[in-house]
Amino acid sequence: FRSVMAAPTVIVVGAGVAGASAAYHLAAAGVRVLVLDAGDAGRGMDGAVVAEKGSAAGAVHEEDEQGPYAAFGSGSAVLSRPSTIKMMVTLYAAKTRDFIEQHGMAGAAKYLKLAREGLRIQKGLAKRVLPSPSTQIRELGSLYVAFEEDEEDFREEFKLLQELGLGDAVQFWERSKVEEHHGSASGFTCGIFFPEDAVIDSTTYSRALLKAAEQTGLVTVRTQSSRVVATATRGAKALVRLQSGDVLQADHVVMCTGGLYLDKALSGIMQPAYSYLAAIPDPRVTAASNTAANHNHISAQTMGMLPVPHSPNYFTFGFTHDWCMSDGLLRVSGEDHFSALKRPRARARQDRLIDWCFERYPYLAAAAEQA
Repeated sequence: FRSVMAAPTVIVVGAGVAGASAAYHLAAAGVRVLVLDAGDAGRGMDGAVVAEKGSAAGAVHEEDEQGPYAAFGSGSAVLSRPSTIKMMVTLYAAKTRDFIEQHGMAGAAKYLKLAREGLRIQKGLAKRVLPSPSTQIRELGSLYVAFEEDEEDFREEFKLLQELGLGDAVQFWERSKVEEHHGSASGFTCGIFFPEDAVIDSTTYSRALLKAAEQTGLVTVRTQSSRVVATATRGAKALVRLQSGDVLQADHVVMCTGGLYLDKALSGIMQPAYSYLAAIPDPRVTAASNTAANHNHISAQTMGMLPVPHSPNYFTFGFTHDWCMSDGLLRVSGEDHFSALKRPRARARQDRLIDWCFERYPYLAAAAEQA
């Protein structure tokens, strides 16, 4: 390590929602914080990756899956413009029965209780710090959906969620109500609705939190910083080594980089879980109509069209896919949610995500063919 610079009490690496939240709450507790981000606050890294229509991408071959995965972008950067893409949800990222097997009924109930409390706190904080909360946080809920072959297990899922303390905070939707949102072509036959869930403009929210934290005089934010390449300890101090060769020292380091940086000290304890994201424009929303004055909640549900320009969050049973309509763009994630250390083949995977959406919502495929 070439040099050691003067130390704050805590260094937070990453200025997205997690890093900005950490800095905000630490400052509120009187802690001096330095926030580092190799990109812009709340925006992720390396720009946007937007796929406008699908193609026959072919299979991802075994030889493409070997070797370490080089991170190339983040979820916040998937859309071509800042958008409300961060889902604020109650549910585990797994089937409830699987979560119970790992953590027991008491652990599963505690998770849901903490998730609901976290939602309440974050929504309240967002409404205080966001410049235009009525358009930058949308409380439309989440709909968890299943296919007919999973319906028996899905009903058990609903009963478990009620037993774990959610009670009226979840609603079971039968086929007719699910098809009002997704149409019959989607194949979804039942759903569980979480009315407390929301979606947030993560870029604006992160920047608003950091601005409020900086105003305390306890937080310094460095964006476009040299990348973090290593962390270490020296006695009671934590050290962060930058690509530039500089070393920063603090009492504590909080890593908020998602899958973009894996600390070697956590190897074997944590592994990155990469997902792939794509965005599909809805043909009913044009640049001219997608203005603040025209942000009415439009739907054509009998035709299997999603609500526009915004929709609730949607998840498949088992979390193979999650998606929502935001500012007239269908943002979808999935395709190897739980892959680790694989080569990306990002374009092929994104195209398969888009094709999955085209199967569920044929009107999107028809519009892409016409385009």
